[in-house]
Amino acid sequence: EKAVMIATEANEAPEPIVLECIRIAHETNMEIVQFINGIVAEVGKPKMEYDHAAFNQELFDDIIYRDVIVHNRIRDTAAVRELTAYLIENVGCRFTASKLLRPLGVSSASTVTQWCAWIEKAYLFFFVPIYSDSEKARLLNPRKVYCVDTGLEYAVSSRRIPNDGARFENMVYLALRRETKDVSYFDNGDGECDFIIRRRHAVTEAVQACTRLTDDNMDRKVEGLLAAMTSFSLAHGTIVTLDQHDKLTFGERTIDVVPFWDWALRPSTR
Repeated sequence: EKAVMIATEANEAPEPIVLECIRIAHETNMEIVQFINGIVAEVGKPKMEYDHAAFNQELFDDIIYRDVIVHNRIRDTAAVRELTAYLIENVGCRFTASKLLRPLGVSSASTVTQWCAWIEKAYLFFFVPIYSDSEKARLLNPRKVYCVDTGLEYAVSSRRIPNDGARFENMVYLALRRETKDVSYFDNGDGECDFIIRRRHAVTEAVQACTRLTDDNMDRKVEGLLAAMTSFSLAHGTIVTLDQHDKLTFGERTIDVVPFWDWALRPSTR
């Protein structure tokens, strides 16, 4: 599923040649993956179920207890654990503090909001607001949640059917988060875009995350990205996928469809 290159004295090879070698290796790998998937579809057997390593769950619980509950002197430990369990199961989804009051047995939305701030400070989750010039709108609208580590989310989550789309979106967010904290999502009622990146108080990039563009999701992803590009007067947009390459043109606007590895290796302007 990925191409790995290990070399010594790599400065002797120009970077474009190295990237082209990785691209060719990746395309070759994808042919092999498709061949293997075909075999699996014909004669494959279901994967054997197994229990996740207890260490990751213990680590997760320990961070919650020491860095969130004890550090902030929270008395309602059960509610905080319920909150973190909800967040780990809903990576990539929107939520509001007010809608969690009844499930958590808490009476104040400000309490849940404060807990989320402490959880983020403990580097367990990141919370992404809607894009808006209004601070009130950012506070009132739902936020999206992402886990600080996709491996930790995979190990701790109890979902029987993994949400690969949400996990992939989480991975794209983490790549953006390494470069800037000024990331938000876009929703103007006509379309949704996963990530809006702002630099020096101006929106410079709009990014959609999608493991694979298909007939079922193409219109939604493209139209959402175009809505964001139009709103911020952007000429270029990006859809990050697992392994697809394409370029889509809509008048004066273009959308690059690129695999994650290619997008992540591009020189950063963030």
